[in-house]
Amino acid sequence: MDCRVRIKVVEWQDQTFVATLDGALGEALMSGLDPDTRQVAERVQGALRASGYPRSRVAYERTAADVLAGVAYWTVWRDAPVDHAA
Repeated sequence: MDCRVRIKVVEWQDQTFVATLDGALGEALMSGLDPDTRQVAERVQGALRASGYPRSRVAYERTAADVLAGVAYWTVWRDAPVDHAA
């Protein structure tokens, strides 16, 4: 089954950040992981943080309906809001 990943970048105006995200995603996909997995999202988040964006966050969302539709959703922040509940 093919899968699409829909990515919403909150700070999309920062073209350097977007290029870093694109590179991190490309590297993660070259590792052989399926693009629709939480592991890819976590790997991309780690790469962003290692590239000078320590507050970056990749939120992965996928419902059962999304699995059947072959789609996964990410929201990516350069400077993620602080989660006071954590």
